[in-house]
Amino acid sequence: MKQPLEEVIIDPYFYYLLKSKAILSDEDLAGNCIEGLLNTPKNQIEIWYRNRKVQKLKCNDLKEELVLFPLYNTTIQKMKPCLEKGLYV
Repeated sequence: MKQPLEEVIIDPYFYYLLKSKAILSDEDLAGNCIEGLLNTPKNQIEIWYRNRKVQKLKCNDLKEELVLFPLYNTTIQKMKPCLEKGLYV
Protein backbone atom coordinates (compact mmCIF):
# COMPACT_ATOMS: atom_id res chain seq x y z
CA MET A 1 0.00 0.00 0.00
CA LYS A 2 3.10 2.21 0.17
CA GLN A 3 1.99 3.94 3.39
CA PRO A 4 3.47 4.02 6.89
CA LEU A 5 2.39 1.15 9.15
CA GLU A 6 0.49 3.44 11.56
CA GLU A 7 -1.72 4.62 8.67
CA VAL A 8 -2.17 1.18 7.07
CA ILE A 9 -3.30 -0.48 10.30
CA ILE A 10 -6.31 1.86 10.60
CA ASP A 11 -7.25 1.58 6.92
CA PRO A 12 -10.15 -0.89 6.41
CA TYR A 13 -8.98 -1.70 2.86
CA PHE A 14 -5.73 -3.11 4.28
CA TYR A 15 -7.60 -5.98 5.94
CA TYR A 16 -9.35 -6.79 2.65
CA LEU A 17 -5.97 -7.00 0.92
CA LEU A 18 -4.58 -9.08 3.78
CA LYS A 19 -7.09 -11.86 3.00
CA SER A 20 -6.79 -13.42 6.45
CA LYS A 21 -9.69 -15.37 7.94
CA ALA A 22 -8.44 -14.65 11.48
CA ILE A 23 -8.11 -10.87 11.09
CA LEU A 24 -11.01 -9.28 9.23
CA SER A 25 -10.73 -5.78 10.73
CA ASP A 26 -8.81 -3.79 13.32
CA GLU A 27 -11.31 -4.98 15.94
CA ASP A 28 -9.88 -8.51 15.62
CA LEU A 29 -6.42 -7.36 16.73
CA ALA A 30 -5.58 -8.18 20.34
CA GLY A 31 -4.49 -5.26 22.44
CA ASN A 32 -4.97 -3.06 25.47
CA CYS A 33 -6.38 0.45 25.57
CA ILE A 34 -5.16 2.92 28.19
CA GLU A 35 -7.04 6.20 28.40
CA GLY A 36 -6.40 9.28 30.44
CA LEU A 37 -4.60 12.60 30.64
CA LEU A 38 -0.89 13.19 30.66
CA ASN A 39 0.27 15.54 33.39
CA THR A 40 2.54 17.79 31.35
CA PRO A 41 2.70 21.60 31.25
CA LYS A 42 1.21 21.78 27.73
CA ASN A 43 -1.88 19.66 28.46
CA GLN A 44 -5.01 21.44 29.62
CA ILE A 45 -8.75 20.92 29.89
CA GLU A 46 -11.15 23.52 28.53
CA ILE A 47 -14.80 23.64 29.56
CA TRP A 48 -17.06 25.30 26.97
CA TYR A 49 -20.70 26.28 27.36
CA ARG A 50 -22.74 27.78 24.51
CA ASN A 51 -19.67 28.53 22.38
CA ARG A 52 -17.89 30.33 25.22
CA LYS A 53 -14.89 29.11 27.16
CA VAL A 54 -15.98 28.93 30.78
CA GLN A 55 -12.84 27.56 32.38
CA LYS A 56 -9.36 26.34 31.55
CA LEU A 57 -7.74 23.80 33.88
CA LYS A 58 -4.41 22.08 34.18
CA CYS A 59 -4.18 18.50 35.47
CA ASN A 60 -2.84 19.73 38.80
CA ASP A 61 -6.00 21.81 39.29
CA LEU A 62 -8.04 18.59 39.48
CA LYS A 63 -6.14 17.33 42.51
CA GLU A 64 -8.07 17.77 45.73
CA GLU A 65 -5.05 18.47 47.94
CA LEU A 66 -5.12 22.25 47.56
CA VAL A 67 -8.86 22.89 47.97
CA LEU A 68 -11.16 22.90 50.98
CA PHE A 69 -13.74 20.64 49.27
CA PRO A 70 -13.58 18.71 45.99
CA LEU A 71 -14.71 20.66 42.93
CA TYR A 72 -14.90 17.75 40.48
CA ASN A 73 -15.46 14.00 40.71
CA THR A 74 -12.07 12.70 39.69
CA THR A 75 -10.01 9.58 40.08
CA ILE A 76 -6.28 10.11 39.83
CA GLN A 77 -4.06 7.10 39.25
CA LYS A 78 -0.39 7.25 38.47
CA MET A 79 0.43 4.57 35.94
CA LYS A 80 3.65 3.58 34.35
CA PRO A 81 2.66 0.96 31.80
CA CYS A 82 4.94 -2.03 31.45
CA LEU A 83 5.80 -1.87 27.78
CA GLU A 84 6.79 -5.08 26.10
CA LYS A 85 7.89 -5.75 22.56
CA GLY A 86 5.08 -4.99 20.14
CA LEU A 87 3.26 -2.38 18.10
CA TYR A 88 1.96 0.76 19.81
CA VAL A 89 -0.45 3.16 18.09
